[in-house]
Amino acid sequence: MRKVYAFDLGIYNPYKMSNAKISVNKAVKEGKPFFGEDYFNEDDQRLWEVRYDNSYPTVLYDPDLKKYRCYYSTFTTDRGSSRFSLEERKEVDYQPSTNRIVSLCYAESEDGVNWTKPNLGITNWKGSKENNIIGHYLHGTSILLDEQETNLDKKYKMFTKVDYGNGIHYMAVAFSKDGLDFGELIVLNDFNPRGDTYNSIIFDDYLNKYVLVTREWRDSMRVTCLATSSDFINWSEIEEIMHPRGFQNQIYSMPIFKDGDYQIGLASMFHEGDMSHEDYDTVDLELTYSYKYNRWNYVDPGIEIIQYN
Repeated sequence: MRKVYAFDLGIYNPYKMSNAKISVNKAVKEGKPFFGEDYFNEDDQRLWEVRYDNSYPTVLYDPDLKKYRCYYSTFTTDRGSSRFSLEERKEVDYQPSTNRIVSLCYAESEDGVNWTKPNLGITNWKGSKENNIIGHYLHGTSILLDEQETNLDKKYKMFTKVDYGNGIHYMAVAFSKDGLDFGELIVLNDFNPRGDTYNSIIFDDYLNKYVLVTREWRDSMRVTCLATSSDFINWSEIEEIMHPRGFQNQIYSMPIFKDGDYQIGLASMFHEGDMSHEDYDTVDLELTYSYKYNRWNYVDPGIEIIQYN
């Protein structure tokens, strides 16, 4: 006869918890931004950083260069902003123009605190390449320093949405040896999600694949989606992984990173819905997680790690 233990009867289970709750500690803002729009130079000449708006920065450390590198978006053409100074814009109801141009720019730092914007000599802006622009019409761009890549010409990988406005857009990737000159874009003809957000990219050694987190729209609300690729060019069909908690709490973007077997998501919660609510048209940051991509959850739904104010 087999002995019957308390574990078999469900009286004791070392793997079961009760009266426990996962919660988050709120981050403390330092109050010092990396940098802002360089809209005019010392000679009062208009520069190319017309407006920061959803800059979707990628910040990484290159151990060979011993530098932090920041890739960020800025509008280099935007009639709705260029008519006003930065101070005047605080009093103006912003109306985005249909012909505005978003561009990818670059900054670097040795300590992660003090940043410079070097002249790259790569991209033309009003007849000059003396700027820090990597490329035009690049929206929601993610840059990956691929440490497992053996081809040095593909050490840096770019995933972006090429957006010409007026509904003309497509997904594309590019590769670079130095993280600056990405050469010709490779159009992903068979992969074109909406992707009008930060298109977060990581390499996952558990899956042995590249992982993209982007978004689609359903019922006029933003839906967080995921796709994978073995070669960075051919991508799987996207799958929905996080759903909005109504119009008032939609995930605008969700960069992810790894922590052991877990995936952690930084969910920017966009509050639309009720225009009379005090947090209308603002963004808070909540944490999400998944165990080996099985299911995604909010760590503490409705509790922000960083609040908009």
